[in-house]
Amino acid sequence: TKVWIVKDGRHVFGPGLARLLSGVESSGTLAAAARSTGMSYRHAWSELRAAEKRLGGRLLLRRPGGRGGGRSAPSSFGRRLLEVFERLNADVAVHADARFHSLIRKESSDER
Repeated sequence: TKVWIVKDGRHVFGPGLARLLSGVESSGTLAAAARSTGMSYRHAWSELRAAEKRLGGRLLLRRPGGRGGGRSAPSSFGRRLLEVFERLNADVAVHADARFHSLIRKESSDER
């Protein structure tokens, strides 16, 4: 199963952005998170900006680079969205798995 959030018919948030936000939380930088998910920095930045615009809130708090280097972290909104998305994704996967097994057992018993 794959879950993603759509608003006004447009993709807003899904597994890719969830991995990216999670990566930023663990690494502290968007660049490192993008590398770990196989995205270019430019693509990651573009996806985040588009999601923030569609959602109407900041997903990342950014501190520009310089002497100490830039750092990023999910905003409180970003953390909450990630938490809710991960919970929803897990719930859907459990339900879909149970339903799949129920249907496959029914199909198997119908063939006998």
